[in-house]
Amino acid sequence: MKIKFLFLIISLFFIFSSLAIAGEKIAIITWEQEICPDLSGWYLYHSTNKQSLLDEWNRIADIEYTGKQKTYSCQKNIQSPDGKEQIHYLYMTAHDNSGNESNPSNIANATIDFKAPGNPFTLTVEIKTKK
Repeated sequence: MKIKFLFLIISLFFIFSSLAIAGEKIAIITWEQEICPDLSGWYLYHSTNKQSLLDEWNRIADIEYTGKQKTYSCQKNIQSPDGKEQIHYLYMTAHDNSGNESNPSNIANATIDFKAPGNPFTLTVEIKTKK
């Protein structure tokens, strides 16, 4: 009875720990920007449906302009509520101190695999007594 209970606990640990890891990944977004005098920052938008209208996408980040560089980058956590492999679409706009927003950048995409590996199987435990 104790061995079956131990097996159940170990199995549940592996199942739930793999599900927790499978639901979130870090996306690294990189871009270049022609700097204007009143640039304030960028908005990053996300969707899993490329066919939806751009104004229906979710704004997932407001990135502050911190100084002139050749390229810029940010990291953003991307989550999957159902833990499936999915294509994620992103685009970006620039905005200025007056609240004006640029036209959208190109749409970039990445397929992110949130699918957890299969469960371990045919695990056996054998207990031997000392003689």
